[in-house]
Amino acid sequence: MDPLTNPKITYPMLGHKDDLKAARLAVRLSMRLAAKFQTLYPFSAPLAFASGNELQALSEWEKLGEVGPSPVKRIVVKSPLANKTWKDVTDGEIDDYMQKVAHTALHFSSTFPMGTNEKHGVVDQRLLVFGFKNLRIADASVLPKITSAHTVAPVLMIAERCADFIKSTWKD
Repeated sequence: MDPLTNPKITYPMLGHKDDLKAARLAVRLSMRLAAKFQTLYPFSAPLAFASGNELQALSEWEKLGEVGPSPVKRIVVKSPLANKTWKDVTDGEIDDYMQKVAHTALHFSSTFPMGTNEKHGVVDQRLLVFGFKNLRIADASVLPKITSAHTVAPVLMIAERCADFIKSTWKD
């Protein structure tokens, strides 16, 4: 293993059929809410992300925020799926869309959980990696379960504890 090589992070997003089902329901609900919003809102509010948009059109829309004085522009999508609604878009079309554009936007957490032994975790209670003498991990990856709030407070706490562990090791 080369320590200078960047790590490869793989996140099995939408890898299980239940993940797809839950995400599909969320996309369909979002489409339904957006359609209702457009009937109530008195101004033009084109939607950029909806099933059927072409990836090229999506990437052009994302670039609009970076250039020009007014990033709000209407993109005409010439896809056969562009005029589909939440009622008539198929599950397969939503799944295809999600697998092309979905990504994580939050902090990774619980990927190297703390445990009492190698079978139940990657690090011990003092944040030492099992099987290594002086290697510690001090970030959100050691949390055994994902927190229900922002990760910054627990990570600061973990970092403070890790600093204390290191200081006590130096004293010994």
